[in-house]
Amino acid sequence: GLGRPIPGWMRWGGWPFVAFLGTTLYGQLASVYQYPLGALVVLGGSTVAAIIVGLIYGKGTRVWCRQLCPVNGVFNLLARLSPTHFRTDQARWNAHNQAVRQGNAVRMHAPDCAPLIPLKQLDSAGDCHVCGRCSGYKDAMQLEWRAPGVELVEPPQPVRFTHYSVLVFGLLGIAIGAFSWSASPWFVALKQQLAFWLVDHDLMWPLTTTLPTWILTNYPEHNDVFNLLDGSLITLWIVVGGGLLGALTSLPLLLGNWLMGGKATLSRLWHLSLSLIPLGGLGVFLGLSATTMTLLRGDGINLTWANDLRATLLALACLWGLRLAWRITGEQHNGEQRNGGLLAGNAARLIGTASVALACLPALGIWYLMFWGW
Repeated sequence: GLGRPIPGWMRWGGWPFVAFLGTTLYGQLASVYQYPLGALVVLGGSTVAAIIVGLIYGKGTRVWCRQLCPVNGVFNLLARLSPTHFRTDQARWNAHNQAVRQGNAVRMHAPDCAPLIPLKQLDSAGDCHVCGRCSGYKDAMQLEWRAPGVELVEPPQPVRFTHYSVLVFGLLGIAIGAFSWSASPWFVALKQQLAFWLVDHDLMWPLTTTLPTWILTNYPEHNDVFNLLDGSLITLWIVVGGGLLGALTSLPLLLGNWLMGGKATLSRLWHLSLSLIPLGGLGVFLGLSATTMTLLRGDGINLTWANDLRATLLALACLWGLRLAWRITGEQHNGEQRNGGLLAGNAARLIGTASVALACLPALGIWYLMFWGW
């Protein structure tokens, strides 16, 4: 390739959320889970885009994966729950460098880190692709076991708003909106009301206009056609509904962050929100597996246990999140105590944990409606 440096616009931190939103919307409008053409556009288009980016920028590195991939932000969050990770032992790193300077060790060729991570500071699973190229480098880097979630309690790098946006407004907002519209009677009622209004005002074009199959679902042979009204409502449902869910999830976190006392910084809020990663990750699993469940039921397979399993998994995800919240607030308390903060011990921890419990309710409410209420 050309090996050009990564431009500033590509390094913008908001791409993970924007790409996730765009892919989610297109996936619903083109019915990627039902028809191959939509899936071909999403996966094939991403592959072509990745090849083009790789041919222009970087030198054999995964610039697309690191900067523009639609699921990079999601994987970055979920990887932080991993029970294993590659980590650099700083003492061994420095000892090897010292030995090289003294002539007691051979200088090692630096491995090519595909996702462009500074290897000396490698201590997070978020950006790492676990390719193993760096394993054994300077006798300081190896794959290690760790307690799941420890990286959320003590993040090696500052938590940023980009992480918060992908988690709260992406996984717990946009994604749930995408999974819920097709099962919602509210969506059907809203569509009917708008259709009646359009007919009464002699505006028939939104009801009769369709788009090419690769843009908007258009399979008349399967009696499955989206008109402009369908496409517009699906988009509004996902964007507005996802934004509302994200806002409802954010409110208790903001309130808890303020009531905890001390210096209610946004960085503390971003850190506390990481407690919701188990619920956000499980939500993607539940939403995607719903299609599988529907197909299996269509084949006559008995799945009466499915909802009990879903309820159990949701309860476990919330309990895990509350435990993470308790540990995160304890870590924050210790940090503010060292810095002269005003947190009031266990009272502040209880407030922070309670705010996470309240933040779980919007997502839990939609899952309840999808699997039990509707």
